[in-house]
Amino acid sequence: ARYTLSHLGPWAAEELSLALEDDDEYVRLHTTQVLERMGPRGLLAFDSLRAALDDPHGAVCGAAAEALVAVTRGTARAQEARAALLERIEHSRTR
Repeated sequence: ARYTLSHLGPWAAEELSLALEDDDEYVRLHTTQVLERMGPRGLLAFDSLRAALDDPHGAVCGAAAEALVAVTRGTARAQEARAALLERIEHSRTR
C-alpha cells in the first residue's frame, strides 16, 4: 500500500496529511513513510509533518523528520524544514 500511495500525484499529500492526526500510531507512522517516499510531491503535507515532529511516539517523530527533509529537498521550504528540525532538537535537549 505504501508503494502505491507514494506514487500518487502531489494532490494526495494533502489528503494523506489528514492521517497524521489518526489515533493509531501505526497509521501515523506509515503515513510519514509514504510522504517521505513521495519526496517533493509531498510538499503539501509540510505543516502536518512539522506538527508530527511533536508526536508522542518517538518512531513517528523520527519518521516525520525524515519525511520533512525528503519533501522539502530542492524546494524553497528546505530552510524552513531545517529550522524546524533544529528547533525540535533543541526542544528535546531541554526536556
